[in-house]
Amino acid sequence: MDRTVSPLQHDSTKRRRILSDIANRSVQPIESHTRRKTLGFDLVRIDISNQDKSESLAPKSQLDMKQRGSGIPTLRGPDRYEKLLNISESLNRKCKVNTTHYNYSSTNMNESSRQLIEKLTQELEDLDSEIRQASEDLALVDDEYSHQNMLHRALKTEMTELNNVLRDHEAKFEYLLSQATSKVELKQKKIDVALREYRTKADDSYNNAKFDLENELLNVSVFDDTEDLLQIEELKRKKQTLQNELDDQLELNRKLLEKAEATHETSSKTLEMKLKESMDTEFSKLTEQENLLKSLDDELVKLQESINSQRHLESDLQTQIIAKEELIHNYSAVRGDWQAQLHDLNGELRNYNQSESDWSQEVQKAKADHDREQKKLKNYTKTRRALEYALFQYGKSRKSFLIIPKMSPESQTFQEFDKIIETAQLSEKASMEWQLHTQESLRKSMTAMIFSGSTQTSCLEFIKDALTHLLEGSQSKRFSGYTYEFFIQSVRITNKRLVDLFNRSSEIVLNLKGDHMNLVSQKMSVSGPHDIDTAFQNITLDEHPSLHLFTIIGTQKAGEPECFRSSLCLVDISKASLAEQSVMLTGTSGNIELQVLLKHILKYQKCLSICELDDIDSLDAKNLAQAIQHFNS
Repeated sequence: MDRTVSPLQHDSTKRRRILSDIANRSVQPIESHTRRKTLGFDLVRIDISNQDKSESLAPKSQLDMKQRGSGIPTLRGPDRYEKLLNISESLNRKCKVNTTHYNYSSTNMNESSRQLIEKLTQELEDLDSEIRQASEDLALVDDEYSHQNMLHRALKTEMTELNNVLRDHEAKFEYLLSQATSKVELKQKKIDVALREYRTKADDSYNNAKFDLENELLNVSVFDDTEDLLQIEELKRKKQTLQNELDDQLELNRKLLEKAEATHETSSKTLEMKLKESMDTEFSKLTEQENLLKSLDDELVKLQESINSQRHLESDLQTQIIAKEELIHNYSAVRGDWQAQLHDLNGELRNYNQSESDWSQEVQKAKADHDREQKKLKNYTKTRRALEYALFQYGKSRKSFLIIPKMSPESQTFQEFDKIIETAQLSEKASMEWQLHTQESLRKSMTAMIFSGSTQTSCLEFIKDALTHLLEGSQSKRFSGYTYEFFIQSVRITNKRLVDLFNRSSEIVLNLKGDHMNLVSQKMSVSGPHDIDTAFQNITLDEHPSLHLFTIIGTQKAGEPECFRSSLCLVDISKASLAEQSVMLTGTSGNIELQVLLKHILKYQKCLSICELDDIDSLDAKNLAQAIQHFNS
């Protein structure tokens, strides 16, 4: 849209632009009813693409840049700012634009500005989230690095202790082995010495006896005396006897020696077994220690790999660690540096703790701001829904909602419904409208809700939700001037008659006169959803339509007692097939009672039709949608 300029602006030569280098773009000014406090023309929007390149020399000094760089005339002297202000005020007076002579619209600029602000706000939130995520990752890395270092030092200490224990066990084992070996060798030597002494004594006694006997035989053999021969015989017998005794003694000595050897061998084997068991025990302990050491080595290797991976990210720190390991032999020289670094690290730790405290305060503040904004958003949403419902109520008394699994191009064919809601957003978008429509009955209005389609929600849940909304409304400040009582009646509508669900034996009469509905049936007082569960405990809702009528009696609290009676009518036809529902809504079914009831609801009550469809592409679903649209027309 081109701007319209008043004739006064064409005739006045004083309204020429002073700055010839500035070319304004054809942009519509923002509409404002306040007095202008700046120049009447744009000083910053310069179209660079349409300007010719200047042939003048580029300014070289800072003073030249100040004077010639912007093309704006400047003044020198201590009062140059005052003179510039005087020039600006003069230009404001001479170049003031009468905004009443302009016809323009700021809708596009406001829309673009709002979109730009939303985009920048979203980018700011994304950057804040990235900063928070980076801070959390950095804190996790620092904690993991500190934990790995501490675990590495603990494993080094434990490994040193295990090596010391292993060396102690090895020294103890070697000492016990040397002691046992020396004892066995000493005992073996003693036994060998005793055996040699015993054998020497036996050989000496045998040789002496043999030598004496041979001497006697030699002496006796030279005589031929009978007595001597007898003596010789006697001596031979004695010799034989002594020989036998010697053999017996030798046999006994041999047995004793074998027994001693067996005893020695047994004791040696026992001692050897004990030593072997002790050695096996020590070896098993040593093996366990070696396995433990090996597992610790493996774990140490893994931890070392993890630490190395962390150290790749901390290359500067690794360089410092290597430098300090090289200076470890000169501890006294670098002790002061270490203490200074420790002091610096303590200062950094204090700063980090202070920063963490500041971040915690920022987080708490941000959380409080978020809760406050969330509360504002909730109040805004609630107010917006209430205004939308008020606009609906102002426009017409019949509304229809369609609930489908997901929005699709096919759903555009159902645009005659007042609202189309996805199943995933059912509780978010529809609960407020249902609540407001239900609470209309607390305003002395006759309201009704008709449920149809292939809904998976039980009618009992709709009844409990309606009662919950009524109880919440009765406790709110909007309806605080009355006390309310709630009663419910439930009947099944068949082709032949009405059936009371609370008392099958009672007779039912439905009187519809003008805008008044009177249902004579079993009536129950309810004060909460638990009463609904108790009332419908043994009741099964079949494929027939059902009517659930809430009667609300309100009594004024203060002043003269004033009572009013209103009703909330819930009609459920969703248990029947989609084709049967279409017939019921078009008025061509054989259920006369249902047709009369629906006509009365459409004529005298505020009606909300809720239809939930699983498959909007089916023919029955489309016919049902057309029937609902025809029903509400």
